[in-house]
Amino acid sequence: MSSSAGYAVNQASNANFTGSWIQLPRQGGGSIGWQIVLPSVTGTIAFDITNDENPNSSAPAVIGATRIVLQAPLLALSTPTATTVNTLFEFSPGSANPCPTAKWMRALWIFSAGGAANGLFIGVATRQNH
Repeated sequence: MSSSAGYAVNQASNANFTGSWIQLPRQGGGSIGWQIVLPSVTGTIAFDITNDENPNSSAPAVIGATRIVLQAPLLALSTPTATTVNTLFEFSPGSANPCPTAKWMRALWIFSAGGAANGLFIGVATRQNH
């Protein structure tokens, strides 16, 4: 298992945020969870995937990012409207939102209204199921 409470620490919640790429467990048998905390704000929480070899490098992307289409119950949680957020976005086997089989994943906050110059926190944990 790999985890980081410091994926995003007290970032601006009144601006867009695009996180760095996190390597996913391979063969789709693992899980990844994103804990996201936001103050009263309106916007969209989104996730991208890619199969590029190393999207965190300065080399140009070959494939680029593809947005994940969320299913219930994560879809309803992804669009807060003037509300405080403290929730876990879990992508795991057997769920409506399984862990993607892509190589990399990242979280995004797409700001619409409200928020502050701080208040965005994101933690992430991955696990490979055997």
